[in-house]
Amino acid sequence: MRAVPAKSPSTPEEANLAVLLRAVELYEGVPRLLPRASALEDAGRKLASRRAAEAVPHLDAALNLYTQAGAERDAARVHRRLRAVGAPRRRTSSRRLAAAWPELTASEVAVVRLVAQGLTNGRTAEHLGISPHTVSSHLRHAFTKLDITSRVELARLAAEREHAQ
Repeated sequence: MRAVPAKSPSTPEEANLAVLLRAVELYEGVPRLLPRASALEDAGRKLASRRAAEAVPHLDAALNLYTQAGAERDAARVHRRLRAVGAPRRRTSSRRLAAAWPELTASEVAVVRLVAQGLTNGRTAEHLGISPHTVSSHLRHAFTKLDITSRVELARLAAEREHAQ
């Protein structure tokens, strides 16, 4: 995803783009989805103003990360940006995931999926770019809605629901 300008920036706009592209590089491999998605979106938005074709991979990657994190509003915004630059329409998986968990909000689904994979609250928080307290709150609400009391029950339920899809 390296669309770094070939020469050193000669205008402030090119310098800004170089900084945004550097941020994307620095976030590669970082497990926090939302900051990484945001950096990709910012770079894609800047690229779209001058080189639409180069913007698409950045915006597409941001869309995937926002969808994975359950950030539906952010995903919808990036989806609109992709359409604006002429990228082909595609469906995201958030609707399919929501269908497996109709009683939960998108944020609760994102937390539930990670916890069901065995992540701790701290690791889930780090992965989604939210606080451990927020993860705990989403889990409490999800446990109540799903009428379960343990992570073991959650993992079993997640396996049943997501494999039924």
